[in-house]
Amino acid sequence: MTAMVTGEALRTCRDCGLQAFTEADLDGFVKNATSKHGRGNRCRPCDNARCQGWQAKNADRAREYQRGYRSGAFKDRLVWDVRELSYLGIHRRLNVHFGKASEYACVHCNGPAREWAFTQDDEDVRYGVNGNGYVMAYSLKPEYYMPLCSGCHRAFDAKHKDNQEEA
Repeated sequence: MTAMVTGEALRTCRDCGLQAFTEADLDGFVKNATSKHGRGNRCRPCDNARCQGWQAKNADRAREYQRGYRSGAFKDRLVWDVRELSYLGIHRRLNVHFGKASEYACVHCNGPAREWAFTQDDEDVRYGVNGNGYVMAYSLKPEYYMPLCSGCHRAFDAKHKDNQEEA
């Protein structure tokens, strides 16, 4: 509000010079949570052009990286001796290193597996938020995971949760 009174722009695009004087004008700028007013210093058209230019210049590099990542060429480079990794990060590493859990049979019922499940055997248990917002136990070590189908995974987690509450 004070910016409108003094005539000072809230944001000015670095590339084209477009200025935003009101909150409504800020919608034309790219979002950036860490910047002042939650917006970056580029308008959307300039930011789109910049991204497309970068992608055009680096298309071969990006394509080779993606091809190598999908083929599993980076599996040997994964470092499992880490001190911190999120719940989702460890599951991404499991998928890259071992493949998707759906490529395996469920350890409990021998049906098709769908998910990597924490075996609850690790003494160094971590807790993190999964993709649905629930706090889940996990380990940083891949040897403490097993492929399970959805039903067996839910039953296994429910049984372990009951055991934790009794202790």
